[in-house]
Amino acid sequence: MTSLPSLPLSAAGNYYAPFTPPVPQRTGATRPSPLAPIVAALTAPWRLLRRGSARRAALERQVRAHVAHIAQLEAANAQLRGKLERRDRTELTLLANAAAAAAADDAKRAYLANASHEMIPPANAVLCLAKTLLAAPLNAQGREVALTLHRSGQAILKIADGMAGFSKPALPDTMDVETTWGPRGS
Repeated sequence: MTSLPSLPLSAAGNYYAPFTPPVPQRTGATRPSPLAPIVAALTAPWRLLRRGSARRAALERQVRAHVAHIAQLEAANAQLRGKLERRDRTELTLLANAAAAAAADDAKRAYLANASHEMIPPANAVLCLAKTLLAAPLNAQGREVALTLHRSGQAILKIADGMAGFSKPALPDTMDVETTWGPRGS
């Protein structure tokens, strides 16, 4: 068996198609052409090459399609990563804002507690003075002033009591005995 010479490649990487001589038409009882075995020997590898290059082209198309799909997936992943990073930054900002709000709430409660406790002793002094004046014999105008002083002292105590109520922390809607005071027997 003789080996066939390798076929040269074109600049595009394709094999040059071998020359196929025309096969003479058979007319009648002519004898077969002496070139028939050579033509058959040359066309068989050429057909294989054509089938192989068609298969290679199909595979290259599939690879290009897969590469394009992978690029789309990578772009989608990049978008998702960006969304996750933005969500994480937003979550951190919200946590920082919540901590700042809690600190401000604590400061407000402390201020209101101090202010209400600072108002109670002077209000009690005003009430005691008004009660002392009301116990003494006064004319109508003096009695009106003493009553106004007494009402003012009560209003100041009511305001201080309201401020003290705002200074207390809010209670939860429901209270679980087990989590608040621990399990029984401990």
